[in-house]
Amino acid sequence: MLKQEEKGCIVNTSSQGGITGFPGQAAYIACKHAIIGLTRTASIDYAAQGIRINAVLPGVILTPMAKDIIKRNPAMEEAMVRDIPKGRLGEPYEIAHAVMWLCSPYATFVDGAAISVDGGFTIH
Repeated sequence: MLKQEEKGCIVNTSSQGGITGFPGQAAYIACKHAIIGLTRTASIDYAAQGIRINAVLPGVILTPMAKDIIKRNPAMEEAMVRDIPKGRLGEPYEIAHAVMWLCSPYATFVDGAAISVDGGFTIH
């Protein structure tokens, strides 16, 4: 963007694990926390040049991988949903909508944010 003298928006993808922790997943969680730190620091570094940098933090999303896990073990869906206040898994389009909003003219004053899209999982 800087080379082309363009302003714009970058949206990084972390995870609900970027603001929580999960047993036995230290490396994964460390990486997700790092993405949020990178997002915040880069947003400070590039704000004056008109580049906004934010992150989305998806929760458990009904992706093909999640569908495959549930197909192999139907009881897993109940376990996945247990701690989600919304009472369901997220849909891929819900993550896409958050990204589209962050890139839209409606979010021009949002910079360095880490936005959870997780059905309320991270509020408890």
